Parts: sequence; structure tokens; C-alpha cells
Amino acid sequence: DPLGYNRDLDLIANLREFRRQIDQQTSRADGLVAKLDAQESALTAEVQHERDRRIAMETVLAEQAAEMAALKTAQQAERTNLTRQRDEDREQFASIRRELERDNNVLTTDLAHERDKVREREEELDDLKRRYVALRQPQLAEGQKIYPDGSITRVVDEKTCYISLGSGNGVLEDWIFSVYSRGDAEAAKAQIIVKQVFEETSECVVAREDRKDPIAEGDIIASIAFDENRQYTFLVKGQFDIQGGGEATDEGRDQVIALIRQFGGKVVDDVDIDVDFVVLGPEPAIPAEPDKDMPATMRDIYEARLRQRDEYLKVKQEAIHLRLRILNTNRFLERIGYVPVKTLTYEESY
Repeated sequence: DPLGYNRDLDLIANLREFRRQIDQQTSRADGLVAKLDAQESALTAEVQHERDRRIAMETVLAEQAAEMAALKTAQQAERTNLTRQRDEDREQFASIRRELERDNNVLTTDLAHERDKVREREEELDDLKRRYVALRQPQLAEGQKIYPDGSITRVVDEKTCYISLGSGNGVLEDWIFSVYSRGDAEAAKAQIIVKQVFEETSECVVAREDRKDPIAEGDIIASIAFDENRQYTFLVKGQFDIQGGGEATDEGRDQVIALIRQFGGKVVDDVDIDVDFVVLGPEPAIPAEPDKDMPATMRDIYEARLRQRDEYLKVKQEAIHLRLRILNTNRFLERIGYVPVKTLTYEESY
């Protein structure tokens, strides 16, 4: 049948076309498989390379961790050694300080005994002076117009002279004495003002002088206000470091008060016109205000330090207002003749 034959030919042609397409698709698929195989090989090589890098990095990190651990161990050992050395140094310093304080206490006691002996000798000397005055200069004897406190020991020029009274007699700077000729106490011929006080003598300037009768060596000096045995009144405020240890403390203030009492002074708590000296430690620093989230105890400490500073400044201002003599630590120690173990490094000015 011609129609059937044509159908078979068409079918065979279609089958051949289909087979050709299948061969093309198979060829393309083979190409894709080869490409995928190449990509898979490249990825496998890259993964292996990254794995090798990770292993190398882990090795480096492990070595660094070992070095850090070794450094920490060495640091801890060094810190332990430094802490032990610091504790040993502190203990040694404390031991030396205790020994020095014991020695200082012994020397202070000996000094007090020597001062008592000197005071007894001075009392004997005063008695001899009174007897001498009563015998040689009766008009200057006790009960008359004046009683001599000392004498002119040297006349430098018409403006400067020296007297026989010094810090050991309780003389202060700016003290005024009247000058009388020996054997004549009817009227003062000059007035002198103490400008620099030494242990046994003082330098004075001539404030007023009778030109017809100038000041001469041996002239007698006297002052109604001067009393060699007067007890001076002190007010002490602040913290002190009289041993030169580098830190001012409340214990230092107790030591200052003890020294004042030991040398015959009186200590009061409030500023008034009867105070002779105000002894001030270093001005307290302004404390740093604690953060709001700090414990309440830190706030209490901060407020206490503020009060201490305010009280210090109030005493200082009252002393300045009343024109009281203000002594810093060094000047106080110099005035009482106390020599600290170490020279103090700060020097306030008032």
C-alpha cells in the first residue's frame, strides 16, 4: 500500500531525527559532566588547600597560646616576687621607723629633763638678777616703775642693735621693748622692735630714740607685756608629718599637740583673741566626688573630707581676720627647737 509505505518512511525519518537529537543531548550531557568533574576537582583542591591553611593556623595559634601561658606564668611569678619584696620593704621601713620613734622619744624625754634643769638655772639667774638690781640699781627693783627684762648686748648702728633675750626666753618677732639707761629708770630713752629671734639673742630695729642719749651697750630693756614664764596658747588644725615620712596623718597632729604640751604650751579647740599661735598642717585637697552608683560608705567618706577641708579653711580665715600668728609645720618645729628625722619637703606660706 503506497500510503502505508509513506507512513513508514516518515516514521523512520522521525526516528532518525529523534535519534540525532538524542545524540546531541547525550553529547551535551557528556560535556556538562566533564565540566562538572573539572569543577569538582578544582573545588576538592581548594577545600584541601583551605584545610591545610586551617591546620597551619591552628598550629600557630596553639604555639601563641603556649607562649601567652608561659608569659602569664612568668608575669605572675614576677608579681609575686615584687609583692613579697614590697611587703619586706614595708616591714623593714616600719621597723626602722619604730626604732627611730623609740630613740626620738628617749631623746625627747632627755631634752625635757635638760630643759627643766635649764629652767631651774634660769630661775636662779632671775633671782640673782633681782638681788643685783636691788643692790646696784634700787630704782629698778621690783615694786618700782619697771623691772628689767634684759639688756642691750651690741649696737650695730643707729638703726640696729642686739638684746640679751632670744627664743629660749620666749621672745617673739615684732615685740616692742623700751630702753633705759643703766641707773636711770625715770623715762625710756628709746623703743626697739624685735625683727629676728635667735636662741640666746635677738636683732632689733630702733623705732624711737633720744638723739642726746643714744642707745648704748649695757642699757636696760623692759616691756610691761613681756613675761619670760608666760604659757602660750596654741590651736592645731589639720594633719601633720613631723617625722618626714611623706604622709600627713591624724597621728602627726597628736604628736604636734604632745610636743606643745611637753614644751609648756596650752592647746585649745577654738579660735579666739587669746590664741597666740595657730599651727596649720598642709591644706586638705578637694576630694573627688564619687559616682552615684558607688556604695553609701564612699559618699560618707567624701562628705567627711569636705567637712574637714571646710573646717580647716574656716580656722585659717578666722586666724587671718584676728591677725593671729600662723605657723606651718616647719616653722612650728623650728620655733620649739624640734629636729625631725627627715627634712620636710613642703613649706606652706601664710
